[in-house]
Amino acid sequence: MSVFLKKMIFSIFFTIISFFLLIIRTAHAEPTLFSAPLDCVAGKECLIQQYVDLDPLRSFKDYSCGNASYDGHKGTDFRLLNAQLYHKGVAVIASAPGTVLRFRDGVSDKRIASKADLQNVKGKECGNGVVIDHGQGFVGQYCHLKRGSISVKPGQILARGDKIGLVGLSGKTQMPHVHLTLRYKGKVVDPFVGILPNKRSCGMGKSPLWTAKVLSDFPYQTSQILEAGFTSHQFQSGGREALVFDDQVGPSSAKLLFFVRLINFQKGDVLSLSITDPQGSVFAKQKYQAPNRNKARYMGFVGKKRRAGNDWVLGRYVGNVVIYRDGTILRQRRVSVELK
Repeated sequence: MSVFLKKMIFSIFFTIISFFLLIIRTAHAEPTLFSAPLDCVAGKECLIQQYVDLDPLRSFKDYSCGNASYDGHKGTDFRLLNAQLYHKGVAVIASAPGTVLRFRDGVSDKRIASKADLQNVKGKECGNGVVIDHGQGFVGQYCHLKRGSISVKPGQILARGDKIGLVGLSGKTQMPHVHLTLRYKGKVVDPFVGILPNKRSCGMGKSPLWTAKVLSDFPYQTSQILEAGFTSHQFQSGGREALVFDDQVGPSSAKLLFFVRLINFQKGDVLSLSITDPQGSVFAKQKYQAPNRNKARYMGFVGKKRRAGNDWVLGRYVGNVVIYRDGTILRQRRVSVELK
């Protein structure tokens, strides 16, 4: 056999082997990892409020077997902590590289507060949204963007972190957030679990699809303080989303109240609220024992009604919220307001 023929045979053999190795590497390629879909500071500007519902029955549970979800919820909700951020405008960004498949815009930003509101968004529960093909069988659906803010078009190629719009209140929502549904080969998956079966009944999967930064920035936490502040009137849990978000109290306000909204308030935890007046004395205080079951949302108030004919004493009032677990401080926050 000639030297030339030997070289040609070796070259063909090497090409075939390389081809099969490429197929094997592709088949076992690591899946895409996804970043947070909001351009925000975790814990200070945004947090995860609700997770994918992993209960196939007529109930619900999140990946930790908690209740931070609801029946049939197919995505992860990254929400803003306060309305000032919503009005300022926070970018919704691509969680991974991909190609825009389609989008919808034109749905009004309106918090769902009645059956009529639900009927108005029937068939448009996602509100203003963008669908992105992230490759490797993954498709992401980004929902509840602000009307008129979507800045991408079908066929556009995106890098990780590219802006696609702003956080809104469109569709079926009661809070400013972006809902990200991730599908793998057409099936909804929970990024905290991944595409492989989770052999454990509760807890994160062996191969989660979030980046290490997301897992670090957004740990699963219970009894979180969502918002705390002063208000002049009492409202229902979630109702503050319907306000102008700047409910300022003044010297003549009928009530001077300090409120807190919690998510995933756990059985056995204790919530303590207090207000200190401008002289440093306790103006009002209240303790709440968590109900006999975990609560996905919880609200507490403390304060007083103004006496007729008397304005509130001018100066700085300080509200303090403390959550205790087994007698130890779990979380704490202080908020002040100046009456002048």
